Parts: sequence; C-alpha cells; structure tokens
Amino acid sequence: MKQKVFLLSSVLMSLLFIAVSSANATLKNDVEQARKFMQTGRYPHAINLLKKRINLKPTDAEARFQLGICYIKTGNFRGADDLFGRAVRLNPKYGYQVGMQYMKTGSEELENGHIGKSRILFQKAVQYQPDLKEGIAKKAFSQGKRFFDQGQYQAADGRFSVANSFNGSFGNEICDMYFELGNSADDTRCIDFYLLANCYCNTHNEEIGLRLLQIAKRHSSKEWRDKYKSEAARYVKKETIETVFPPPSWKTVHASTYIGKGYDNNNSPRYHVSTVEFGNLVKFGDKIIVQTDGTFRIWDAGWDEYIYRCETISRNRATGGYFYVEGPKDKKITVIIQRYY
Repeated sequence: MKQKVFLLSSVLMSLLFIAVSSANATLKNDVEQARKFMQTGRYPHAINLLKKRINLKPTDAEARFQLGICYIKTGNFRGADDLFGRAVRLNPKYGYQVGMQYMKTGSEELENGHIGKSRILFQKAVQYQPDLKEGIAKKAFSQGKRFFDQGQYQAADGRFSVANSFNGSFGNEICDMYFELGNSADDTRCIDFYLLANCYCNTHNEEIGLRLLQIAKRHSSKEWRDKYKSEAARYVKKETIETVFPPPSWKTVHASTYIGKGYDNNNSPRYHVSTVEFGNLVKFGDKIIVQTDGTFRIWDAGWDEYIYRCETISRNRATGGYFYVEGPKDKKITVIIQRYY
C-alpha cells in the first residue's frame, strides 16, 4: 500500500514539474515572440504579450525592460520610465541598457527636430548612466554642425544648445561659429547671428557692440539709429555707446571777441557794441556767454549789469537784430554761443 502511495506521489510531482516547466517555457516564448513583434514595429502585439508575462511573473526584469522599450517607441515616456526603474531595481545590470535606450531614442527625437523631448530623454539617459554625458554632447554637436554647414542656422542652434547643456566646453566653439557668421553677414542679418553667438559666450561682446554702433552711425533715419543702438546695448556698456553717440550737451558753435567802448547810464548808442546777430549766429534756445575783465552790461529787454561773466538763454525768435553789450573801454569782450544737441 505504501509503495502505491509513493509511486502515485512521484507521478504527480513529475506531472507538476512538467506543467511548471511547460508554463515557464511558454512565458519565455512570449518574451521571444514579443521581441519579434518589436523588430517589425508591431508594438501593440508585443505589449500584450509582455503584460501577460509580467502579470504571471512580476519579477521578470527582462520583460519589464522590453515593455519599457515598447512604451518609448509608442510615446508613453512616463510608462517607460516606471518600467525601466522597476527593471533596474530587480536587476541593476539593466541600468546601462536603459541609459543606452534613452540615448538612442533621444538621438532620434533630436534628428527629427524635437529639441525639448530629446533633452528630456538625454537627461534620463544620464540619470541611469552618467558616463553617457560626453557621448550625448558629441552626438548633438555633430548634428548641429551638419545643419550649420547646410545653412540651417536655427536648426543647428537647437542641436548646439543640447550639446552645450551636456558639455559646456562646446560653448566657445559654437560662439565663434555664429560670431564669424555675423561678421560676414549684412547689416540686417548679422543681428540674429550675433544674438546666437551671445547665447554661448560673451567673448566677442565688445566687437559686436562696436560694429552695431558703427552701423547705427551710418543711418540717417532716427528709427534705425535707435534700433541698432538698442541692439548694441545688449553687448556693451552705456559708456561705450556714448563714445560713439555722445549724449546731448552744450557745445560751442561760435565765439568772437570785441573791444569795449565804455558805458554810461544814459543808454548812449555810441557805447553799444553790436556782437552776434539773432537768427543767424544765434538761434532760439542758444546759450550766450559773455566774459570780460570787469563790469559790463548786456541788453535783454533792458540793461542788466554783471561782473566778469554771465550766461543767458536766447528767447529772441526775431531775425536780423543784434545782441548788444557795453563793456570797459578798450577791454576785450568775448561772446560765446553754445547750442544743446
């Protein structure tokens, strides 16, 4: 009787082992079949098989990794990130593979011009494998250089910005490229190229600012002058701008000397010295400066007396009249006209 029981138990154990082995083989076949679907781009079929595998064996890191790839290929990046994270926790060796997968997908997105998406994928790659940083930067720079050489400068900038964010040492080289491009461009196109150069370094700021100021100086239109001066202000200080465009100030436009005839208190014309003519040498709003040795008088709707020096602003809009001065006999009287501009 005992022998029969033992024999029956052995048979049952063998059948159970066969059933389990068969189930495991079927599950492994599901993963293999899923890979085949993935190779032909049939991701929905692969996803169904891999989900089935994970439901039956939650600890299968390979199935989670492959399902993560399917999710990346179908745009489910959040789902992929969760699956990759679980795969790495189950088996840390998947960390490198996950990093490479993110890098590969990031490169594809970058090639298609999806700069923001590629940057996120590259950042994920570096989280899993920091050593990929240099390779990502080189790949992005290489793509950018290709577009740059084709004259697609904005497209190149997107790739260059990714390269520079992962390896700042590319910044100066990219900056030089756009700076030289700006130098060879006309007065209009150079603005955009200089802006791109400035995104990567400020080494050329002084040269850029001075060129823009010289362009501004050539323009007769105030609107265009102001436009280029405003652009130059991005690169150089106010003091530099003022060396090319001095701010408005009082500037001497005329100076003459006369000899005083003396004066009395009777407003005698024989003492009047006719100096500058209104409407000719003197414009409305000009500053009139009178200097002499001693006391003198000027006519400004009446005689006003001063010692040594005086300044007055012309409010005379008439044309043809003269500015009269009375000064010490035989003493030199200097009359200076200044204009604010």
